[in-house]
Formats: sequence, C-alpha cells, structure tokens
Amino acid sequence: MTDRRSGFTLIELVVGLAISASLALVAVPQYMVAVEAGRVDRTASSLRSLWLAQRMYSMENGSFADSLGALVTTRLAPPSVQERDGDFLFSVVIADDDTFVVEARRRAGEAWTGMFVIDQTGTVTGWVSHGQGLVVGPPAS
Repeated sequence: MTDRRSGFTLIELVVGLAISASLALVAVPQYMVAVEAGRVDRTASSLRSLWLAQRMYSMENGSFADSLGALVTTRLAPPSVQERDGDFLFSVVIADDDTFVVEARRRAGEAWTGMFVIDQTGTVTGWVSHGQGLVVGPPAS
C-alpha cells in the first residue's frame, strides 16, 4: 500500500500563483484608474459649482470674483474649496468683468499629477496622469 497524502503539488501551487499574479497585473492599474476617475468626477463637479458661483457673483457685482474667498464669503461657494488637504487645490487664476479661469491642480507629492480648468464658457478641460502611463480626462458634461 502506498501512503498518498491529499493536497496540492508544488507545481500546482506555482501555476495557481502565476495565474493570480497575471490577473493582478491587469486588475490593479484598472482599479487605480477607476479610483482616480472618481476623484476627477468629484473635482469636475466642484469646478462646475464654482462656475455657477462665479456667474451668480457676476450678476450681483458686475464682474467675476478674483478669489475663492470672495465666493465663500458671499456664501456662493462652500468653504471646502479653500481646503488644502483635498486631492486637488482650487484657485481663481484670472478674473475680470468678462472672463474668469478657475483651476484645480492635483496636490504635489501624489502619484497622480495634472490639473483641470473651467472658464466662463463652463467647459472643463485638462487631465491627470500617473507615472505608469495611466491618464484620466474630465468626465463628459
């Protein structure tokens, strides 16, 4: 009688591990893109809210706000747009009687870099990218 133990052989374990590693190589970058796309969607939504706040500010004051503080003080924008600990840092780049540009720049030191902008036309443009060649653009309006 032979003493046969139940279980997996070494080769079966190695093959299973190789298959799992191959799946992880495909899944992890896609997961990273999906997570960043969620952050980008939230940022684009905040930019659109700031666009609306700028439009309302312009109707009340005759020109666009030259700072986020002006929009927050008049309660047209939430204080969260001034926070420095979020994924993106917001700022008013240009503002006068007819035009404005609000920028959302990815925080420094993160794996993702890039920025999005919105102007008086309401169009969000820009992109963020990862060092591994992954790129996320703005969501469709």
